[in-house]
Amino acid sequence: MKLGVITKPNEKGQIVIPKDIRVHLGLKFGSEIVFEVREKEVVIRPEQDAKRFVEEFTNNPKKLKKIDTRKTREYTKGKSMD
Repeated sequence: MKLGVITKPNEKGQIVIPKDIRVHLGLKFGSEIVFEVREKEVVIRPEQDAKRFVEEFTNNPKKLKKIDTRKTREYTKGKSMD
C-alpha cells in the first residue's frame, strides 16, 4: 500500500500525521514513533517492542518446500553460478 500526503510544519516545526496513515500504521494516542533520517528523507515508523517482535518472529513458522535436488541439478546443468 502506498500513501502520500504533502503537508507543512507549523511555527513550532510540528506536523500532523494524517488519519489514514495513523490507521494504516496502527498508531494510537501515546504510541511511540521512530524517526529515521536516510540521506534527505525522514522515515516515520511505529516503535516495535523488542519482546513482542521476538515472540511474533518465533511463533510464525515458515513452511519450507521440499527441494528435489535431481531437478535442481538438471535445471542448473551447464549454467554459470557467478
